[in-house]
Amino acid sequence: MALNSEQLAAVDCISSGHNLLLLGAAGTGKTFLIKHICKTLKSQNKVVAVTATTGIACCLYDSAQTIHRWSGIGDGRFHCKEIRQVIKNNVKFADVRKKIKNTDVLIIDECSMLSKNFFECLNEVCKLKDENQHFGGIQLLLSGDFRQLPPVPNPLYGEQGEFCFESNLFSKVLPHRITLTTVLRQSDTELIHAIHEVSIGNVSAETALFIESLQRPLEKDDNCIKLFSRNEQVDDYNRQCIVDFPGELYE
Repeated sequence: MALNSEQLAAVDCISSGHNLLLLGAAGTGKTFLIKHICKTLKSQNKVVAVTATTGIACCLYDSAQTIHRWSGIGDGRFHCKEIRQVIKNNVKFADVRKKIKNTDVLIIDECSMLSKNFFECLNEVCKLKDENQHFGGIQLLLSGDFRQLPPVPNPLYGEQGEFCFESNLFSKVLPHRITLTTVLRQSDTELIHAIHEVSIGNVSAETALFIESLQRPLEKDDNCIKLFSRNEQVDDYNRQCIVDFPGELYE
């Protein structure tokens, strides 16, 4: 598939050594473009680390890791002021130190779930490569759609769940931004328009009628797949299924 003008501009920006924030709604070709960029950079003998904020997003790429694992930050239990020293001095993080020092370009997909706190901690960790430069001089490519999933708060570790772009550091290190606007995943203009309105939270009467027209009666099936929006809801449902299961419960 040929690249469109927006995608070509992104490739040119990254190939020129700039940090880039790549935005675009679902279906605009971000994943396809990232794979193309990886091939381009590797042909230039660049060491590229492909990461994402979720394990599911990592599955879209070969040899990708979550940014939490790649950076050694993990669940964020260490404060920004101490995380660099922890990773620098703890023998358990030897592989993390090696990855950071060898990486030329760091790609982070699904950046909408990257929090302000994590973004700033990541900057400190990457400075293990060069403490005199933001992110240790590693070139950055952040990709995602800030209208999708936000960062997950974690009060236990002081994670407020603020967006990464709320950090003062964000605009300094990511001055170049390209937004992909052409939807490639589907060609149904009515569906594309409806998805766009829902994503921005401004649903017209026409879109509401279109969504309602998709309703249909479903057969009742107690064994059907259940979908939940949070892990804790999944855990609660699974626990209840175990409790309701016939027989004696052992722990």
